[in-house]
Amino acid sequence: MAIVYFLIVFMAVVVVHELGHFAFAKLFKVDVHEFAIGYGPKIYHKKFKNTIFRINVFPLGGYVKLAGEDPTESQSQQSLYSKPAWQRLLIFLAGPLSSILAGYVLFAFIVSIWGVPAISIAYVEPDKPAYEAGLKDGDVILKINGKRVYDSYTVSQTIRKGKPVELTVLRNGEKKTFKSGRR
Repeated sequence: MAIVYFLIVFMAVVVVHELGHFAFAKLFKVDVHEFAIGYGPKIYHKKFKNTIFRINVFPLGGYVKLAGEDPTESQSQQSLYSKPAWQRLLIFLAGPLSSILAGYVLFAFIVSIWGVPAISIAYVEPDKPAYEAGLKDGDVILKINGKRVYDSYTVSQTIRKGKPVELTVLRNGEKKTFKSGRR
């Protein structure tokens, strides 16, 4: 099942990437002959305006075939290489930039729905370094040595080094800073 999930996510990234190329080609009035998802023989195709939209057998990528990409093809006003270099550059960069932008949008969406994980202290044992530093049950660790932390692994690995540690915690809605000494 993991392979199916991987292919779905991978193909979503491919679609966003190719849509970036497609959108900028259309913006600069370059004819798009094909917009294909996957490689190999076609499973499905539909012509809309002057573009053939295809879904192919092997879901391992995709492509956008632009007018004028093939040097043997006759050049016209709507061909890729009839456009200025800056427009061609933007058409080529639009794919990767769309993928990156989609990642940021997805990340922002996920964080807005589920938030950032909190590292909460469940129990502070009396007469131990955490207790002596002033930490209490329920404190939420925000920073360690001035750096924001998002997982308990980072916290435990930093503490295990045995060096002095500065923790910024959230306690009852207030930020507090605690320092531990050498062990």
